Amino acid sequence: MTDGIQVKGVSSTLVGEDFLTSEGEVISTPSAIRENEMSLPEKQLLSIIVKPAPPLPYPVRKMALPDGSYEVEYVVPGKDKGRLLKELNPMKTRLTPNCTRFCLHQQKTFRLAKCRVIRYNGRNLLVSPWYDQTGGTVLDWVSPSFAGKCEAACTESGKEVIVATLK
Repeated sequence: MTDGIQVKGVSSTLVGEDFLTSEGEVISTPSAIRENEMSLPEKQLLSIIVKPAPPLPYPVRKMALPDGSYEVEYVVPGKDKGRLLKELNPMKTRLTPNCTRFCLHQQKTFRLAKCRVIRYNGRNLLVSPWYDQTGGTVLDWVSPSFAGKCEAACTESGKEVIVATLK
């Protein structure tokens, strides 16, 4: 549980896995929720709606986070982004590398070709290009046309908001 937010029915025990980087370093996904874990509510929700899947066939690296911890990030070639956006997106929205989305965490627009993929709790998750700075998963991406309408709801309390209400 982080900041008093926990998705009901989600265990604090995670699927821990070991990976070998191209430099020969062994890195592991977390086997328990970390104190002040970045984007925890989103990752808990994604753990419910995204089925466990085998690791992707790409090299991995450590994605350093502000609290000194890290996530396991896949190094995905640009040519594979379109396929992964289709396969890993839990929403009904069709995503392509040329689509533009607004990240509620970073309050910036980006092309989906810049998104990143992490391994978490036995799942492959789409995250924002700035995940290592402010968090943000596919659940936090909205059409740029909604950006101004969501901004107040997402920054009003100065804390992370799970659901943004449109005006």
